[in-house]
Amino acid sequence: MRLLLFASAFVVLPCRLSAGAETEQEIPALLERWIEVSTAPDAGPEAHELLDRLERAPRPALLGAIASSSWRAAPSRDRRALVELLGRTAGREDLRLMVELAGSSSGDAELEEAFARALDALLGREPRVFEDLARVLPDARLPIGSRIIAAAVATERPEALSLLCEGLVHAPALRATLLSHIARAARHVPRPIDPHVCATVREHLAAEDPAIVRAAVLAVAGVEDDSSAGELVPLLGHPDPRVREAAHFALKELTGRPFEADPQQWSTWWYAEVEWFATRAPELYRALESRNPGTVAAALNELSARRLDEHRLAQRVALVLARPEPELRRRACEALGQLGSTAAQMDLLLALEDRDPAVRQQALKALRAVTKIDLPLNPGAWRERLSPAH
Repeated sequence: MRLLLFASAFVVLPCRLSAGAETEQEIPALLERWIEVSTAPDAGPEAHELLDRLERAPRPALLGAIASSSWRAAPSRDRRALVELLGRTAGREDLRLMVELAGSSSGDAELEEAFARALDALLGREPRVFEDLARVLPDARLPIGSRIIAAAVATERPEALSLLCEGLVHAPALRATLLSHIARAARHVPRPIDPHVCATVREHLAAEDPAIVRAAVLAVAGVEDDSSAGELVPLLGHPDPRVREAAHFALKELTGRPFEADPQQWSTWWYAEVEWFATRAPELYRALESRNPGTVAAALNELSARRLDEHRLAQRVALVLARPEPELRRRACEALGQLGSTAAQMDLLLALEDRDPAVRQQALKALRAVTKIDLPLNPGAWRERLSPAH
């Protein structure tokens, strides 16, 4: 028989506990024995039996035993077993305990993997756990914080992008990892993306660390922050070649311009764009409201040729779909397809049911161009495919 000190209490533990020992007093010993058996190289049927009994044990008592401070200082092998157990039994309120047990993985890849699996399982059981990730992220050590970020993005929930941006403010040690995941998280967010999110990402273009700057450059491209183009142009002359390369890539992605990495050429173009949006764009917006169909058509033609800030331009163009003239509605669908923005895809979805067949066909063509989805002229099929739950 062994004598164990557990949570300041002595428990007499036989080498093998009798089946059904699931009272509150016996749970600490049952937990101790399970860890001993499950972490042994030759773990056998007893480990499965003990795990089954732990899963059926009174949850408050089990979690109280796991939360014992003695386990926070335990070897990573033992903490890995506890994290795996929490992955099977924990609820929303136990997320912080899971993070604390994982602590600093100290390079223990198996502990990191166990935490990732446990967090995925917890998110699967209780989706509301997602709301708590932002609260534990600032206190998480780097390897575990990275796993939290990856798990949040893997949910493909639009809220993941906001969570990452909160992390940029409250978890500065994780900035590089957060920025590197932003582009992926942004794929599941409707356009245009919240200006506050874009501004938070954009701030990191001025970081001192070239690795942070490069990650921020790729992130602003991921969130399609066209307004950052003016700050990307100077980065074409950054001392770090990786930053210069990323800035050139981001500028081409955001603008559709095929320019070489020439700061002067990009700067000239940028100032011309700023001038156009300040002077010409307001005139075209007013023209879209004209009673003269020819004036509206001309404005649609000019707006559809732009590539910067296409999401907001698309929102303006989509207003024409409410006009009574079928030809203007058709041309608005055509312009939206040329702009290529997903910001107006729901407007195009409604246009699939337009009373004019030419408008319906043009809306279908535009939707295919914008979404890269090839479906027939079936509004129901499109609604199902574009629904957030899909």
